Amino acid sequence: MFTTHINVALVEDDPDTHNRLLAALGKDDHIRVVYSTNTAKSMLQWLVGQVGKDELCVLLVDLQLPDIS
Repeated sequence: MFTTHINVALVEDDPDTHNRLLAALGKDDHIRVVYSTNTAKSMLQWLVGQVGKDELCVLLVDLQLPDIS
């Protein structure tokens, strides 16, 4: 049996919201959080390393991050 995962990366600076989102995403067996952070800078650094890997499907981004908006 072949199972397709939806690979998700998350950037959210509020700890409570971050944890709630991770918990909600973790309830679905088809969703796999491949990276999670609280700063845009670290997300951008991670994304640079992902170029050409074709693994990320969804990027969830807080729209009001303190380091980059």
